[in-house]
Amino acid sequence: MADKKQPEGRREDLEALAEAIEKGEMTERALVRRTSELRERNRELQQTNDEIIEMLGNVVEMRNQESGQHIQRVKAFTRVLARRVQERLPEYGLTDDDVDLITSASALHDVGKIMIPDAILLKPGRLDANEFEIMKTHSARGCEVLRQAPKSWSARYRVIGLEICRHHHEKWDGKGYPDGLKGDEIPISAQIVSVADCFDALTQERVYKPAFSVDKAYSMILGGECGAFSPRLMDCFRDCRELFAELAAHPERADVVISTSVYGNDKLRGLRVLLVDDSELTRAINREVLEHESAIVTEAASGQEALDRIAAGMEADVVLMDIVMPGMDGIAATRALRNMEKARGRRLTIISLTSEGTSDQVDACLKAGADDCMNKPLMVSELSQILVALRKRSEQEGKKLEDTLRNTSMDPLTHVKNMVAYTDMVAELTGRMADSVPPEYAVLICDMEQTREINGQYGLEMGDRYLLNGCRLLVEVFEHSPVFRVGGDKFLVVLQGREYGSRDLLFGVLMDKRRQAAEMKDIPSGYVSFAAGMAAFDPEQDGMVSDVVRRASAAMDAMRRRS
Repeated sequence: MADKKQPEGRREDLEALAEAIEKGEMTERALVRRTSELRERNRELQQTNDEIIEMLGNVVEMRNQESGQHIQRVKAFTRVLARRVQERLPEYGLTDDDVDLITSASALHDVGKIMIPDAILLKPGRLDANEFEIMKTHSARGCEVLRQAPKSWSARYRVIGLEICRHHHEKWDGKGYPDGLKGDEIPISAQIVSVADCFDALTQERVYKPAFSVDKAYSMILGGECGAFSPRLMDCFRDCRELFAELAAHPERADVVISTSVYGNDKLRGLRVLLVDDSELTRAINREVLEHESAIVTEAASGQEALDRIAAGMEADVVLMDIVMPGMDGIAATRALRNMEKARGRRLTIISLTSEGTSDQVDACLKAGADDCMNKPLMVSELSQILVALRKRSEQEGKKLEDTLRNTSMDPLTHVKNMVAYTDMVAELTGRMADSVPPEYAVLICDMEQTREINGQYGLEMGDRYLLNGCRLLVEVFEHSPVFRVGGDKFLVVLQGREYGSRDLLFGVLMDKRRQAAEMKDIPSGYVSFAAGMAAFDPEQDGMVSDVVRRASAAMDAMRRRS
C-alpha cells in the first residue's frame, strides 16, 4: 500500500498511534506527548540535513582550494537578491520559504566539481578549450551527486537543488550550458544564484585574475561582459548594490548586513518599537536613535503603562524594556507581558535595557521571559544584530516546525490529515473547551467497510483505490472542514464555523452520496460502502474531545444496526 512509501520508522510510529487510539489504550495527553516526540525526531533530522548540505559545499571549497568563504558569501548574496526578486517581481511567485530554500540550496551549486580531475580543477592558470569542456560537465555531474541525496530531503528542496546545480551557468540569450536554455526557460532559482556566483567570482582573487572592485564587477555584469542576464533581474541587482558592497567587504558580518534588507534601506525601517523607561531624557535619546533608522516608536514611562498599551491592542514588533524602574520594574513587567500573550496569541520580542542593572537582575529578566539584554545608551548596530539573530532563530524554528508538520501531518495515500494532525486538533480543542465561551464543533466518524475483504480478494492496490473513493466523498461533502485518517479504514471530520451550523444538512448529503456509491458496479467506478455517525460537542456532558468521538462512534454503530 502507499503507506509503505514513508520511512519505515515513521510509518511504524504512526501505525502504532492509530492502533493505540483505536484500542483506547492512550489518553489524549499521551497522544499529544507522543506527537511532540515525533516532531523532535524530525527537527533532529532537518538539522542533520542542513549539516549535510553545508558539508557538501565545504568539501567542494576545500578541494577547489577556495578561501573557505565562497559558499557563505554566495549564500548571503543569494538571499539579498532573492528577497529583492520576491519584492519586485511577483510574477515569479517567490514565497519566504522559496527564498530560504534557494539560499540554502545555493551551497550546492558547484558540488559537481568533486568529480572533476585535479589536473583541471587545480590548474594554476586558464583552462584550454578541451579542459574547459570537461570543467563544464560539473553542472550536470553535480546532479548525479544530488540524486543520491538523503530521502529525507523534501521534494521541493530536491527540485530547487537540481535546478541550481544544473542551470547556474545558463545565460538569458541561450548561450550558456549545459542545455542552452533561454530566457525564463532558466529557473529563477538558477538565475539568482548565477548572478550571486558571478559577482563573488569577480570580486575575489583567482589564480588567473586579480580581485575586481565592486564598481568594476557591477559594470562588467550589467554591461554583459559575463554573459547575458535577465533585464528584470539586473534591475533587482542594481537595487542590491549597497548591500552587495557591504557583504563583499564584511562577509563575516553577513547576518547584520542582511538585516538592512529585512527592514528596507534603513536598518529599522517599519519596525514597531515600544520603548519602556522611567527616564524621560533616556527615552528621548533612544527615540532619536531609533527614529533616525526609520523605526516607529511608542513610549511608556513605566512597566504598568507598557502593559496598559499592549492590553489596549497596541501592536509592537519589539519591546525595549528598562530593567530598573520604580514601581513595576522591567522584570515584573516582562513576566506580566508573557502572561498576557496567552490571551493575545502572539509572542512579543522583549529586549531588556540596563545601565546599572546587576548580573543577577539581567539573569532574572531573562528568566522572566526576555529574549536578550542590551546596555544603554542604545546602539542600532547592536540592536540590529540581536534582532537578526532572533529573527533567524525564529525562522529556523518555524521552518523546522513547518517541515515537521509537512512530513508528519499528511496521510501519504489519501493526502488528508493523519493521526498526528488529529492529536494537534485535539489539543487545540481541549484548550478552548475551558474558555468562558466554549467552542462549537461536531465530530463525524466514518468507517470504510469491507476494506480487509477487498485487500484479501483483489489485492492492496484495489484496497487503496477503495479507500480513496470513500475519502473523496468525505472531502467533496465537507469542503471547509479538516478530514483525518485515524486508522487503516477509519476517518474523522471536525466541523466548525459554517459547516457546523449546517452539519445535519451535510450529513444528509453524505448519506445520499453513500447510496449512490454503493450502487456502483465496481471499485474503479467509485464503489464504496461505509458507516458514519456524528455528534456535536455538548459542554454539559462532554469533558473531553474523546467524549464527543465516543458519542459519534455510538451513532455510527446504530447506523450499522439499522442497515
